[in-house]
Amino acid sequence: MAFVALAVALALSLICLVSDNRQAVGVSAALWLPTLWMMRVGSRSLAYWLPGSLSSLGDPVALSLLTIAGFAILASRGQRLGSLLKHNPTFLLFFLYISLSVFWTGDLPDALKRWFRAVGDVTMALIVLTEMKPLSAFVSVMRRAVLVLMPLSLVICVFLPELGVGGRGEWVGVTVDKNWLGVLCAVSTASVLLNRLMRKQRPELAVNIRIAGIPFEIVYLPLSLFLLWGGGGSPESRSSSAVVLLVLMIGLFYGAAYVRRKQLHVGFVVTTIAAAVLVFQVLPEVAGRRTLTDHIIEDVLHKDVNLTDRTDLWPILIDKGMQHPWLGAGFDSFFSEEMQKAIFEELAHTTGTYFSPNQAHNGFIQVFVNLGFVGLILLALMIVSGFRGTRRILQSDFDWGRIRLTLLLFVLVSNHTEASFTRPTEFVWFLFLLAVINPGDRQASKQPVAVPVSRHTPVHEFRLAKQSWVSAQGVDHRRTPSRSKAYVASWRR
Repeated sequence: MAFVALAVALALSLICLVSDNRQAVGVSAALWLPTLWMMRVGSRSLAYWLPGSLSSLGDPVALSLLTIAGFAILASRGQRLGSLLKHNPTFLLFFLYISLSVFWTGDLPDALKRWFRAVGDVTMALIVLTEMKPLSAFVSVMRRAVLVLMPLSLVICVFLPELGVGGRGEWVGVTVDKNWLGVLCAVSTASVLLNRLMRKQRPELAVNIRIAGIPFEIVYLPLSLFLLWGGGGSPESRSSSAVVLLVLMIGLFYGAAYVRRKQLHVGFVVTTIAAAVLVFQVLPEVAGRRTLTDHIIEDVLHKDVNLTDRTDLWPILIDKGMQHPWLGAGFDSFFSEEMQKAIFEELAHTTGTYFSPNQAHNGFIQVFVNLGFVGLILLALMIVSGFRGTRRILQSDFDWGRIRLTLLLFVLVSNHTEASFTRPTEFVWFLFLLAVINPGDRQASKQPVAVPVSRHTPVHEFRLAKQSWVSAQGVDHRRTPSRSKAYVASWRR
């Protein structure tokens, strides 16, 4: 029965992917590489799924092949890639520093393996952002990953509990724990809602996939919400932080539209948010009273204020990170076996908490212990650059701008309780790269405008204008009658 259900889920995903591929506008076949990468980083290592001797080789081989193929794609996009990199000096500096930090880790060969996976993350993000229509590519990659990972998660949890259910009875699906499943479901819900919205406002960004005549959103939205709420697992299966993140994403997405519609000044919005934080968060904490965050955690989410012992862990990590404050332990190398054992013993001695963490459960602390203050400063500069780029995009393509803004804030907030910054082949880190890397001059999401001409325009000027329009469309100069008609229709409109 389990294999029948798995076959049905795979068939459903395949049908949806074929329909998506037929309807997608403005994306190339190369986009399947980052799509496969997104599916991998949104789930577990292939070692969990492959049998016997293949388990140790499956993941490294698959990731290496995808990365090498990605190099070939980027090599064919030299001009677009150069323009994009020129607009991201802080990102280049940050990644250069990550590369250099590999050499002061305790285990250089192992660090190089992790670094190559990080190179793969960057390569796949650059493929998406160097597409002729990066917004369409961005939305397509997210949607296609959702079409596969959601039904597989349900089937694995129900019919293959040895793979899809954690040790305490919580549903984990294709991911490693309930928190990451919650994040995946939150992004899935947002992606499905976005497709539904864009079908009405910008059809070129959406697809109309039907399952037995029913729009796929009607199937995938309840499925995503069901898994987000914990599915049929134990009472602790629900990831409360993921629920909060979903509400935050929806609020920011529509809040940006409200600010634009009411023509509110950005300074006014920032000042209002800062005042709210001061009144509801800072002042109560100074006065020794419960903050708004405490109320949400305890009264709404029914969780401990210490965030499941995270606040007990953070001081210990900061103290150990101060042993190498400026440069850190090296790229993704702080949580060695010896360090995990030392943290376990200290937690047990000081707080009575018994667990051995392999991450900081806070992305900013994770960057500090691995890359030091220098890494934190470079990360902050890259985030500022991402927000500045998003502000420019908001002026040229509002939908893409608010998607990037929502995703950037989603990543920043999620890194308060989970560490994803600079962790190779992590789902949220890959989303962060897609949102923080700024596009180059050639933004295909911004519709090219043809140069107006009339019947009195000289022939040579008409040809120059037409050639400029064809170049903006992203096609070669071997023009066909259909393209000529399209150009004439464009300037007549």
